[in-house]
Amino acid sequence: MSVPVQQAAGAAPTTATAVRATAITMGLHALCTVAMVVPGLFAPVAAADFGADPSRLGVVVAIFYLGIFLSSLASGMVLARMGDLRAAQLSGWLCALGMALTALAGWCAAWASAGESLSGIARGVLLAGGLFGLLFAASLSQGLGYGMLNPVGSQILFRATPPEIRSFVFSIKQSAVPAGQMLAGLIIPSLLLFFGWQSVVLGVGLMIFAYTVAMNWMRLDASAAAHAKATEHATATAHATATADGAVKAAGGGRLSEFLAPAKIVWNTPALRELGWVGMTYSVNQLCFLSFLVSYLNLEIGMSLVLAGSLFAASQVGGMLGRLTWGFVADRWVTPRVQLGVLGIVGSSCGMLSALFTPAWPVAIIAVISVIYGATAASWNGVYFAEVARLCPRDEVGRLTGGLQFYMSVGGGLGPLLFSVLVGIIGTYAVGFAVFALPALYVGLRLMLPSRGAPT
Repeated sequence: MSVPVQQAAGAAPTTATAVRATAITMGLHALCTVAMVVPGLFAPVAAADFGADPSRLGVVVAIFYLGIFLSSLASGMVLARMGDLRAAQLSGWLCALGMALTALAGWCAAWASAGESLSGIARGVLLAGGLFGLLFAASLSQGLGYGMLNPVGSQILFRATPPEIRSFVFSIKQSAVPAGQMLAGLIIPSLLLFFGWQSVVLGVGLMIFAYTVAMNWMRLDASAAAHAKATEHATATAHATATADGAVKAAGGGRLSEFLAPAKIVWNTPALRELGWVGMTYSVNQLCFLSFLVSYLNLEIGMSLVLAGSLFAASQVGGMLGRLTWGFVADRWVTPRVQLGVLGIVGSSCGMLSALFTPAWPVAIIAVISVIYGATAASWNGVYFAEVARLCPRDEVGRLTGGLQFYMSVGGGLGPLLFSVLVGIIGTYAVGFAVFALPALYVGLRLMLPSRGAPT
């Protein structure tokens, strides 16, 4: 089936092309985000089937980010070989497969737990081997798919969006993340009251698959390469462009070099390397918040799962509104660097305040802090990816977004994993929120200082 490209070969991007491309990419990103959030929401229920503590969710998140780690580097190669549409569909298919494998692992775990004919040793072998093998494959597949969403989406939006509204459009597209998280927080806990968690997970996977099939008939816009010179953003600095272009050439030669080139280019380009540190540390704070807030409120603060999920959803309302607001502000009144610094400082402060929660705290106060937490720690991404696009050479936006996401995935994977280890040692979620907010606080403060010549 042919790839539908509706924009004429010589046409410049317009507001109409930006709206259409944003709507299509947002739909896929929101559905895949629901899949990403689901494990954190059903962890208190599903952990019993696997004979594990809910805090071990950090291991699953680490595997998920291993997939993002790999697909971030490979996304440029996938885009070059498959094109925008097929690469976007592939990301959805992998996320859907991850959901299907998770559901299968859950059903097998329930059968093993209820199987009276199985000896204790046989049940242990089944759980440790086959079931955790399925969970590993599920988390890895989902991470591989999710890791391509930002590079592919950035490439599509860069080609379809006029430069003067790019930060705002990228922020709108990234609002799909809190929108998906909000949808999951509102619906998933309620569905678990009526259906087994395995059925809910499989249903999410089927929705993602149906959307990717429907993308064959959507009008996905992309500006032609012939018009790339006219659409090159004037604000990109000559230093960043020249350095990155040279690194692209230096990193070539061989499949392994091609695979590792995006991360190498980012590290060798001062402005991009600085953004790499921002993405890594901010991802730690964001993913610990997303992965453990519901379990913390439910298991340690004593809230019901539905109330904890509702507060999580409220935090994502803040995240969605925050992304739209910060993108608008970054296009008009402050530099993206200052904007990112403020978000890091406030977001990390909310993580530290969360560590002080007790069952005696009023729900309203916890809700306000959670909303501000979501509006800062989970809403920096739109401004971030727009700044990435501004600094990248025109033909390397998707590829170098993948290179930066490589560093984000390091933080996103290690943060929740080390959080789980810390909870296992000290027995409380509270300290983890404070400890893993500190790196983002440090980087946020650094961003408020002059850039030492790095062009941002």
